[in-house]
Amino acid sequence: MSGILSPDENPAYKDWKSLPDSLWSEVEQTDKKLWREELGITDQGEYSLSFLGGTLTINLSTRHLSWADSPRSPSFQEGLVALTYLVNLKPIDLSRKWISPVELPGGRTFFGPGSHPPKTGGILSAWVEHPSYFKDVVRTLNGTPIPQGDEGIQIPCLPMVPLRYIFWKGETALPSTVTLLVNATAHLFLPLDVLWALINLTDQCFEVPG
Repeated sequence: MSGILSPDENPAYKDWKSLPDSLWSEVEQTDKKLWREELGITDQGEYSLSFLGGTLTINLSTRHLSWADSPRSPSFQEGLVALTYLVNLKPIDLSRKWISPVELPGGRTFFGPGSHPPKTGGILSAWVEHPSYFKDVVRTLNGTPIPQGDEGIQIPCLPMVPLRYIFWKGETALPSTVTLLVNATAHLFLPLDVLWALINLTDQCFEVPG
């Protein structure tokens, strides 16, 4: 994400430490029984969440976030997505139905071209122009192939919020394209604005370093 649409670029947000206290309070009030079934727990009593190929450590007693496998500090959006997901975690199965984000309840308005279009430019560019880099990132994110399009992948961004990308090779007069699909349950775990952040964070993973 870039410009005014990107909370991570807004100095008012900075990093995960700018997350509102109200969100932490919601997390603390959540029933932790399901967490113990779905998340890992460290010897120090911290929770471990699989998130975009890494492991995010959540310490509720100190309200602290960190990556277990990286010295990098989590961004505001990463913290927002992770904590919101934990607040909404529920014991349901994924649907067999995969849809465009605009097909989610309220999605046509929220994800419209003039509002919050999901970002897919990074992943499409990597697939077309940097195939080796693309495959490396897919492996890092624990992505798996799916039999759709000229190539399809499913990325387990969060345990219950995977994303699917369907790629189509371009022709002489037509550019290559990618179709993004979400599970029909995605909005039950993340409200649309936070799902939008997760989609854009996933795309950022594929941006080739300049």
